[in-house]
Amino acid sequence: MKRLIVIGAAVFAFGMVAGTASGQVRPTPVVGYLCETSRFDENGDGLLGKSDIMLFYQRIQTASCWEAAAEGDCTQFDANKDGLVDRKDVQVRIDYFVSCVNPVGVARIRPR
Repeated sequence: MKRLIVIGAAVFAFGMVAGTASGQVRPTPVVGYLCETSRFDENGDGLLGKSDIMLFYQRIQTASCWEAAAEGDCTQFDANKDGLVDRKDVQVRIDYFVSCVNPVGVARIRPR
């Protein structure tokens, strides 16, 4: 019986550690009146997160538009409208995400 309890405790502890690690990188719901969620929601889950930025980057590469002129099908990826599809366009998405998650002037209080 003691062995079963020890094994159960070890499995529970492992689950807590694994759950904590994955819990730190979850996408964040966006407050609707601050940002339009659907604007850059690449995977359609209603949340803006790292996965949306990664999908955007993958779409650029799949379309062979990385470091290319924003012409034809590549114009959809030119987020900053500078005529090129590059890291600056991905940065526009990142900046938008950060501004939605932690808007300027809104203090974040960490729970204890």
